[in-house]
Amino acid sequence: MRVNRTLATVAVTCAAALGLLYLLDRVAGPSAASNPIGPLTEPISAIDVAGTVTYTTYLPVVTHAFELRLDPDDPSYLAGYQWGLGVVRAPGAWYTTHAGGVVVAIVDSGIDLSHPDLTGVLWTNADEIAGNGIDDDGNGYVDDVHGYDLADSDPTPADANGHGTHVAGIAAAATNNGVGVAGTGWGATIMPVRVLDAQGEGGAWDVMNGIYYATDNGAQVINLSLGGYSNGCSYMEDAIAYAQAHGVLVIAAAGNDGNKSWFDPSDPGNWFYPAACEGVLGVAATDQSDVHAAFSNYGDWVDVAAPGVGIYSTYWRLDLSGVYAQMSGTSMATPFVSGVAALVRARYPSLGWEEVATAIENGAEDLGAPGWDPYYGAGRLEAPGALASAGLLRAGVADPDARSAPAPAPQETGERAPLDATRAPYRPGELLVRLRGTPAAAGLAASDVLRASRAPGVYLIRVPAGQEHAWARMLRAQGRVLDAQPNYVFSAVPTGE
Repeated sequence: MRVNRTLATVAVTCAAALGLLYLLDRVAGPSAASNPIGPLTEPISAIDVAGTVTYTTYLPVVTHAFELRLDPDDPSYLAGYQWGLGVVRAPGAWYTTHAGGVVVAIVDSGIDLSHPDLTGVLWTNADEIAGNGIDDDGNGYVDDVHGYDLADSDPTPADANGHGTHVAGIAAAATNNGVGVAGTGWGATIMPVRVLDAQGEGGAWDVMNGIYYATDNGAQVINLSLGGYSNGCSYMEDAIAYAQAHGVLVIAAAGNDGNKSWFDPSDPGNWFYPAACEGVLGVAATDQSDVHAAFSNYGDWVDVAAPGVGIYSTYWRLDLSGVYAQMSGTSMATPFVSGVAALVRARYPSLGWEEVATAIENGAEDLGAPGWDPYYGAGRLEAPGALASAGLLRAGVADPDARSAPAPAPQETGERAPLDATRAPYRPGELLVRLRGTPAAAGLAASDVLRASRAPGVYLIRVPAGQEHAWARMLRAQGRVLDAQPNYVFSAVPTGE
């Protein structure tokens, strides 16, 4: 671990000579007006000329030219492979804050459970006994010691694709362990929840229940680096609302089709879920030039942007262990935001999910058109800015740098026509239904019910393949269900990656 103290020593010594107890935030650069200093809330140790700690006081997070920073000893970080951490100024946040005690759920393709950069940060269900075939904690899942595999209904959320492992490393790889990469949310715990198969695809049913699982088992941040052009998200929104009611912040990828000729964000058929669901923090991607990545979706569901091109992180391969890879996509941008959210939640645990989301938006570096815009949302993620904004929110002080309110999440009016199955694919022969009572009361045979959800009255049922939309209309028209929709496929947002 290396602490860059030279500039700190000079700055504090000069400040002491002038009888001052503060440091200047920004002294140069095109973004000098973006993030003014907040109240004196960040603890640091003042240093005398000899470099020894002499007393502790409270100073702002000092950024850019005079930034106090903490650099971990992870080789790929020190070699400069992790350019995104520098852009979001993670080292400046690490100086004052780590994310110990915060659980980040990676709802994805699972993770490499034996990866040396991830094994030390895995969430452990302390109330479950491994391998005894009993649901010891009564949460409905047997032997879920390190998360759960909802895609295959087993207690081992092991990656068979690579995507989830990559996302997990960006969010919270073991940091300062002398191995591989550093994670944005240094010190956070990763809860793997597998909802995507080896092809990086999963049904809305599994994603929805993955959100319930993560919430019920103590996640404080849920990362959804996945999505699709589904026919709305009433079931997903129920799960997200449940998470939010329990104080959980849900963060999702904005999608990777922004450079496609058919993409038009004003068309409801191009709304990307779950990023477009109410209350979800939707994340676009930026490149090494700090501009909007060409593939990144844009629209009203974008709340913030983060690095998403050429991102180096942990990876899974069947034939090798402990590997790393470079990937691109809004899938990679999203865990940067989740990692910073973990830092904010650790530093200010009393803040609710909405306040954490607001702090991330208000602390972002405003890029593109002034204020909110559909390409960057509130701006590109900045870790110290998010912490400073969170400090103001906790203190009840109006943030002088607060962004104008972003556009509301897209809202549907009336029932939409079925989408082209090539753009909104779904699992053949499956419907998600919401019932007033029991399946039997709705005239469904026991053999028709595939699974029951954690959500009351919600079931996955079997219908003839190729007749999913027809059956959904018929069941609604007959009043046998309150709602019905195909089991839309959500993918690991592979385009551009």
